[in-house]
Amino acid sequence: MNASSAMRKLIEACSGRVEVYLVYIREAHPADGDWAMGPKKLNEPRSYEERVAAAGGCRQTLDLAVTVLVDDMQDSVGRAYNAWPERMFLIDTAGVIRFKMAVGPMGFKPRQAQEFIEGYFKR
Repeated sequence: MNASSAMRKLIEACSGRVEVYLVYIREAHPADGDWAMGPKKLNEPRSYEERVAAAGGCRQTLDLAVTVLVDDMQDSVGRAYNAWPERMFLIDTAGVIRFKMAVGPMGFKPRQAQEFIEGYFKR
């Protein structure tokens, strides 16, 4: 199962219990960067407007029914959460991090988050 289908499954399973947001941080493998891998076509955004456009393309490509938030050009969110290249957090309404997934791509396992959510709401 690829990451986007695993995320769709998580979103569906947790619908009505949690709000899901995708926070678009800096591009992990830009075509114009040192980490370019595979047939990447997206260059590193040079302005916030370009980053917003890239985030919209990401949401469309992943086909996820979620709200997309976009990190600033100083990568404030990505740095604060050590989120690059991808990571998932579950944060309660008081702002407390209740679950922190290992850094992706190898540590990106949406099923772990789903299991945590299911256990959390059984309390």
